[in-house]
Amino acid sequence: MTNYLIEETADGSRTLYNSDFEEQYHSKAGAWQEAQIKYYDACRIEELALNNTHIAIFELGFGLGYNLIPFLNFFQNHPNKHIRYISCEFDTSLFSELYRLRHSLYPLEYVGFFEILLKEKVFDDEWLTIEIIEKDVRNAVLSLKTDSIDAIYHDPFSPYKNTECWTKNLFDQYYRIMKNHAILSTYSMSTPVRSGIFQAGFFVYEGVGDQSKQSGTLAAKTATDLPKLDQKSTAKLHESPERIPFIDPDLNLDRMQIKSERLIKKERGDYSDIIRKPLV
Repeated sequence: MTNYLIEETADGSRTLYNSDFEEQYHSKAGAWQEAQIKYYDACRIEELALNNTHIAIFELGFGLGYNLIPFLNFFQNHPNKHIRYISCEFDTSLFSELYRLRHSLYPLEYVGFFEILLKEKVFDDEWLTIEIIEKDVRNAVLSLKTDSIDAIYHDPFSPYKNTECWTKNLFDQYYRIMKNHAILSTYSMSTPVRSGIFQAGFFVYEGVGDQSKQSGTLAAKTATDLPKLDQKSTAKLHESPERIPFIDPDLNLDRMQIKSERLIKKERGDYSDIIRKPLV
């Protein structure tokens, strides 16, 4: 049985520690800050929402639901927009704990909203439609239409703990479902992750930093004005032994298999999965 331990973060908000993955759900630099800076701001959601009547967001890892808070703040002043928010969360057994802790976790003005969402796992009104998909993201993403998503929040547990969520093959599916202007954001700066994103066809960029000094990674289908990777990070994608991506060809391997097969390739110096060379 998973145990959850409540922990304070630097911005005064709280997160939970997951005993199965032995990780927190958010950066210790600030859970609410992470939702605002690394995802909402990094994906330029406000610009998207102001310039479009309808936008669609896909999130991997609902977690505590904090990534929704900037949207709720936005709609206080912009009621004539509509956002479809699709969130994939494999462990919805967490929701009963979130409901119990709701007054400790969520801003007071949004406790009622989260009470409804955590019970129903769906929310639908004239400005916000939320669908929480309770299954493996590798199955969930296949059901999404091509060129249908305006931004992706990639927010699972870390690459070596939740490896099946960090493969080049999942990023292939992201590339398929994203619109040309869409941005993918994740907190990870891992070389095999960035390599997998790059090998899936994306332009890879530096993410947005926070007090943890971890910038994360941004990706787009077309070249854009996002912050470029520095010379050292670019060199890693060309030269580092760590550039071998995680591979899951049929989106059905378990995390130990994925890690084991990558390790074998690394020991052999097998870079056959590194096909795409030019880098922006």
